[in-house]
Amino acid sequence: MARWLASVGIRENSRVLDLGCGKGAVAIEVARATGCVVTGVDAFEPFVMSCRGLAAVKGVGSRCDFRVGLAERFRAEPFDAVVLLNLFPFERAIPIARRLVRPGGFYLIDDAVAIGTEHSSLPTAEEVGEAIGANGDRVERRKVWTRAEVRARESRNYALLRSNARALMKAAPKNRALLTECLARMKAGIADLTAEIRPACWLVRRGRR
Repeated sequence: MARWLASVGIRENSRVLDLGCGKGAVAIEVARATGCVVTGVDAFEPFVMSCRGLAAVKGVGSRCDFRVGLAERFRAEPFDAVVLLNLFPFERAIPIARRLVRPGGFYLIDDAVAIGTEHSSLPTAEEVGEAIGANGDRVERRKVWTRAEVRARESRNYALLRSNARALMKAAPKNRALLTECLARMKAGIADLTAEIRPACWLVRRGRR
């Protein structure tokens, strides 16, 4: 994500907004890679506190402003770029991003897309592109993960979660059933994302209107 933003001119004098910033990994890497000023917003206060500490450790504390808040209600002067990852489906992400990015600026969104037409409840990557274009915006970069890429990434995530879950089970045996169910759901989700559903991401230049 940082490389994508750098490739379209996000740099030291740019302002970037990361909505739903989580623990700050993307926001902090964007600040480090481009030298820009990043505002991160998340509804979960412990994540925001973690972001502030990590930004200081990574040497970008002065260029990162992390706040507690809801993405839908956030108001500010338009940014040069807006990042909404792992937060909303595209039909909700697009209008929120457009409201907060300046004309000619950029927004990054992601979503799950259908490979083929079997999953009518999910859009195809092409349909998302058409929705973006209908607003007068232009797709600069698009990434749809391959089955092998998803399997490799999610397998790493699952291994980490399983290790953490086992440690928690040992520390609090009463939570074993809940943690076992969480792991089972994670595995089922991986199966879905390596079949007819794939994660995808778009870097979009907002139109002038």
